[in-house]
Amino acid sequence: MQIKEAEKLRVQKYAVYKKVNNTRKKGLSFTKN
Repeated sequence: MQIKEAEKLRVQKYAVYKKVNNTRKKGLSFTKN
């Protein structure tokens, strides 16, 4: 069954996405795009 693997990947991707989002929000104070 590949479902568990896919789920794990999805969760990992989501965690990375959230981390990047937080970093971006913090970065906005001193780096304007």
